[in-house]
Amino acid sequence: VVFSSTRAPAVGGRVTITGLHFNPASHGAFNVTVNRAPCSSIIVHNETTLSCLVVAGVGAGYDVKVVAGNSTSFIAAGIFSYLGPMINSISGNQVAGGQVVISGSNFGFNAAFVNVLIGGHVCTSLALLNDSAVSCFAPNGNGSNVQVNITVAGQSGAANIFTYKVIVLSTTITTTATVAGGQSSSSTSSSSRATSSSSSTLVYSTAVR
Repeated sequence: VVFSSTRAPAVGGRVTITGLHFNPASHGAFNVTVNRAPCSSIIVHNETTLSCLVVAGVGAGYDVKVVAGNSTSFIAAGIFSYLGPMINSISGNQVAGGQVVISGSNFGFNAAFVNVLIGGHVCTSLALLNDSAVSCFAPNGNGSNVQVNITVAGQSGAANIFTYKVIVLSTTITTTATVAGGQSSSSTSSSSRATSSSSSTLVYSTAVR
């Protein structure tokens, strides 16, 4: 009988499985599979506990099967899960359309299973760099401590770590007037406001004869 299993990181690792009747003296050698993949380097600690090395993966709710040497089979449905993703930090150009790199753990090795949201909006052109880093292009937005959410095969992790950079828009208007005698005079006025857009400069010229 199989009761439970500890979790493993996305890179794989040793898990502990608990149950009953794991005595190798009475059953012979054991064979263990997790999500139909072999769990290697099996150690039978006692009649209720054994451990083994699971392969890399992501997701939750996988079956664990323990087969004793005499072909006695113990199956526990959906008891094994990989550790979910965690976010530690973010770097890069934190503006709308800027490329950012999100660092953490348990992102896995298949980008098809990964989705990233910033402020509830999709971070596009996602590239999975490795199990602990993913890059993408930030959506439109504003504010500080914006939530970043990463979902890997149905398991999610989040952190309020994104801050949109404030860009100051400056507008300059220059007016030049030509008066009697050929003399000219000019005046300039400027204004600025915070925005997430790029800056621009406007120049006007008028002539009075």
